[in-house]
Amino acid sequence: MTVCEMLSRMSSVELAEWMAFDTLEPIGELRGDVRTGIVASLIYNVNRGKDMKPLAPIDFMPYQNKQDRQE
Repeated sequence: MTVCEMLSRMSSVELAEWMAFDTLEPIGELRGDVRTGIVASLIYNVNRGKDMKPLAPIDFMPYQNKQDRQE
């Protein structure tokens, strides 16, 4: 579906509701990035050396702002 088709079928109120929902429960690639980050950090952490620091899923998510994360 193109953007024009979507806008012709969906009201601005419905679009705003979906946008608000997406901020609470991400739809699409952000959620996929989280899942991939979890798997990548698990694989890294079980195979890391004793002198290497553990990494978190966000360390494998290149588009996330690492400064915002809570440590």
